[in-house]
Amino acid sequence: MNFSPRAPSAPVKILSLFLLAILAISGPSCFRDPPAVRYTRLGDGLRSEGKAEEAKEYYRQAVRADPRYIPARRGLAQVLQSQGYVSEAVKELEEAIRIDPKDSEAHRLLGDIYLEKRQMDEAIEKYKLAIEFDPQSAIARERMAAALHEMGQMDAAEEVYKESLDADSDYAPSRLGLGNVHADRGEIEKAAEDFEKAVKLDPQNADAHNNLANALLELKKPEEARPHYEKAVGLAPEDPAIRYNYGQFLLSQSLFPEALQEFDRAVSIDSKFAAALWGKGRVHEMQGNPEEALRWYSKACGQGLKAGCEGMAQIEAAMRAPAKP
Repeated sequence: MNFSPRAPSAPVKILSLFLLAILAISGPSCFRDPPAVRYTRLGDGLRSEGKAEEAKEYYRQAVRADPRYIPARRGLAQVLQSQGYVSEAVKELEEAIRIDPKDSEAHRLLGDIYLEKRQMDEAIEKYKLAIEFDPQSAIARERMAAALHEMGQMDAAEEVYKESLDADSDYAPSRLGLGNVHADRGEIEKAAEDFEKAVKLDPQNADAHNNLANALLELKKPEEARPHYEKAVGLAPEDPAIRYNYGQFLLSQSLFPEALQEFDRAVSIDSKFAAALWGKGRVHEMQGNPEEALRWYSKACGQGLKAGCEGMAQIEAAMRAPAKP
């Protein structure tokens, strides 16, 4: 048998030449992705760069090009949520779910919105659906565990965090969340182990460094804690809570000028951060400046701080009392 190719007939050859001519004129555009896909990809890139307004326009163009293209609606919803247009974000995700009721990510993103709004039951229900439609989703389990943790259901949260790690052992947020559960239970050594693993999985995670530092400080290991506080501050310099925690560490080491500097920075980021205002007062008290300390304590109490403020009258009386000979 002869399997050598036979020469094409004249009509076939002419047709082939015609197609080549079309490709030569039109270029590679014949093989491009559909417009909705291209616009969504552009939106994703801009959103990752923090250019929300530009990303939003590309996502809208994608939706106009193909109203049933779900990734465009999900991306648009995330931008809208980040800009505070929560009701519009919900509408986009609900439309995505109407188009495909089994879209796991749309359910998960809607759960995130409910979690942010403190609608915990609704959030849990959405996370359950996200897991049902994507049983291997580590992120959906992690978000559900975070919601359970917020609700005080520690055992359930721990179980779901572990399920998330079973799905993806390298998913740092689940390891960090599991550490938070241990920390809230007072299991500081276990918490430190989880935070250390989270840092190894994601060295650029400021929360992981911050929480590991807090755990190490509680374990009386200040020398090991300090580099992680410094790393956390370097990674998230505009996070007032991380600044405050570093200030508390410095205060515990009697490094008063440095502690005051961190509390000042926290307050400059969030002028109503009551705990940082109280921290400023504590530094002045320990430096022997009672009047200045009381001024900052009063400001902290004025921002609704409860811890310490109930006994302000006694604190003020004690600080103003003359020293005993």
